[in-house]
Amino acid sequence: DAYVGLSRSELSGWIASVIVPATVLDDPFQHSLLVLSVGGLLAIVLSLSGAVLLTRRFSRDLRSMTAAAADMARGSEPILGTSSISEVQWLGESLAVSGSLLRQRDADERRAHAELQEAIRARDEFLSLASHELKTPLTSLALHAKILESTLEGGGTASAQAAQRFLEQTNKQTSRLSRLVNDMLD
Repeated sequence: DAYVGLSRSELSGWIASVIVPATVLDDPFQHSLLVLSVGGLLAIVLSLSGAVLLTRRFSRDLRSMTAAAADMARGSEPILGTSSISEVQWLGESLAVSGSLLRQRDADERRAHAELQEAIRARDEFLSLASHELKTPLTSLALHAKILESTLEGGGTASAQAAQRFLEQTNKQTSRLSRLVNDMLD
């Protein structure tokens, strides 16, 4: 096998030819093609190996962060490792801050709930006491008014001394009721 090149001279009409064996031209090309193919294949294998190693490392760090997030969701302290991947390290630090904020919020909620329960208890106690204290003078006033009404309806007349006692009791209970209302408003 050979490659042949021909050329005819216009001046003399002679034909010049060059014959080169095919191996002289094809062997260097095939050698270059083989080197490029092996080099390309080696580059692909190295790239895939690097990708697998980086993916495993990244995946391991992400699983660690996922476990830390799950710990945080259960209310426990997340266990965070260090990572050479800056984004994953930043994620871990963010999880730690989030966990701290969640624990602080839970503590604040528990404290607010306890304060609310105490306020409800104090309100109920106050309403019970105020109700009792306000009803006492009102009951006394209503009783005296009923006695006076019964006396007047029965055709009787109240003595000046009885009327005086009734007015004193009424003034005393009215003053007490006024004092209680003012204390409550204060």
